[in-house]
Amino acid sequence: MDVQWRKAGPGFILVHEYMDEGTQDLPGEGYQTQTELFLQEFSSGNVSLKLKRLQVADAGKYHCFVRNPQWTLEATTELQVAAVAPVFIDVLGPRGQGIGLACRSTGWFPKPELQWVGKNQQNLAMEIVTNVTQDRENLYSVVSHVTVTEGEDHGDISCIVRNGLLETERQSALHLSLKRKASQKKRSKEEALLSLECQELRQRLDAERKAFESECQELRKTIESEEKKIKELESDCGKLHGIIASKEKKIKELESDFRRAQSYMALGTTDNPSDSSDPFPFPGALPAPTLYLSPTSAQTGDSVRLTCSVFSRTLATCIVFCKDGEEVSSQTGLVGKLTYDYDHVVSRHSSGNYSCGYKIKDSDSRMTKSQLSPAKHFSITEKRHQHTRPSLCSGTDVINAPVAEMRDSSVRSRIKEPPKIRGNCALRAPTLYLSQISARQGDSVLFQCSVISQALATHVVFCKDGEEVLSQMSSEERDTYDYDHEVSRGSTGKYACGYEIKDSDNRVNRTQVRSAKHLSITGQVSSSGEESDPIAQKTLGPDPGDLSLALPPLFPSAPAHPWGNCL
Repeated sequence: MDVQWRKAGPGFILVHEYMDEGTQDLPGEGYQTQTELFLQEFSSGNVSLKLKRLQVADAGKYHCFVRNPQWTLEATTELQVAAVAPVFIDVLGPRGQGIGLACRSTGWFPKPELQWVGKNQQNLAMEIVTNVTQDRENLYSVVSHVTVTEGEDHGDISCIVRNGLLETERQSALHLSLKRKASQKKRSKEEALLSLECQELRQRLDAERKAFESECQELRKTIESEEKKIKELESDCGKLHGIIASKEKKIKELESDFRRAQSYMALGTTDNPSDSSDPFPFPGALPAPTLYLSPTSAQTGDSVRLTCSVFSRTLATCIVFCKDGEEVSSQTGLVGKLTYDYDHVVSRHSSGNYSCGYKIKDSDSRMTKSQLSPAKHFSITEKRHQHTRPSLCSGTDVINAPVAEMRDSSVRSRIKEPPKIRGNCALRAPTLYLSQISARQGDSVLFQCSVISQALATHVVFCKDGEEVLSQMSSEERDTYDYDHEVSRGSTGKYACGYEIKDSDNRVNRTQVRSAKHLSITGQVSSSGEESDPIAQKTLGPDPGDLSLALPPLFPSAPAHPWGNCL
């Protein structure tokens, strides 16, 4: 058997439905948990609908449809909703020549009727003001005011509210005894005192309100300040997390190098007597160092640090930094030092693959070289709205005009050609000193650049044959800058130095690169400790008119070493 209850409205609204197929007992939309059927009483013919938490909106006509395979029945009923509520009387105090009363009640349906009665249930012959309002649930609220005059005996005063649909009423009664004041003068005095108290109360409330508003304003400022501090702390925390992540990454790399060094040290502590005399029997037996490059791309003029991490049981004689297989810097090894830094000022020729290696001199003065570290690629990023900064070694000028001025089309139209900078003529050229002008491969030559300038130099550059080989950041306490060069077979050439200064407009002035000093290779130490023929082999250089020396390897019997031309 199927049962369906619907409510009549603009259309039929499904209230509840029961279908015998599948035993589906479903309330309609909007009636969840509000309706219920008596399923156990279907067999006795009771298909009534139970509405819970009844509201005024539930009033109306309801249709019931009952159907089974043999017959169909239909019935209609109307639901009327009524509500009553308690009644209250409030004494409002003196009102002119009488006492004000108010009668109130909330939660009636349909609209109620209100009546004031006095002695012998007679209607009060005073002015009565009654207001009736309806809320969102369609329930009515009623408020009525009346002023009872003095000097009259009204007995018990009652407020009666009636529901016409239910024919029921609710009431509240009050016994009021009014006596005329003995003296009008006394009443005026009391009113004056009451007025004075009210005025003092208003003043006190105004003062408290102003103090409260001031405290609120201070509290708002404090909250804004704390929120600003919180944002700054969050920003600092973000930066700190980035630094910690970077440090943790570097620690992991160093731990990896340390484990690799431990493995290497374990391999070196062998019980074979033949290994005790020479821990590095052939070139390349030394483990390759690790090169750290930060950052991997930069603009011309920026400073980039290259760090070479060396793990060796024997003191490294020399540490060499290479670019594309050519030496760009060398340093003397120090006892207890594991990392060596090379601060490189980026020029337009800095792009390339960088690596590092080291050499160790054994008891027989033979030089053993390590494998080169895995190459790190460095690239140059272009500066926007600014002319590219050429290398100081090339001797060309640079114009570094302010960005805002160059963007102005009117200014560009007035500038026919770039203004000449007086830096190359106004700055005094430095002086380069060499500790020796000829040396053998493996020796160390000290280059010293003497800078005399009234303004602080930005950085100092050492050049070979017009190409930058080393740059250093300047310092206020220094007038001379040193470069310890480890002589290799590619060291022959003309060396010079120069420096740059930035003026107040952020333009670069650079010196001329003058008074080049020539360094030549006098010979090479062989494995037997004797000096070899300085012209061991002649080959043609890049220019058919030039000659370059190609010296024999330090260990002719050793396998080829991957250093290329870095030495």
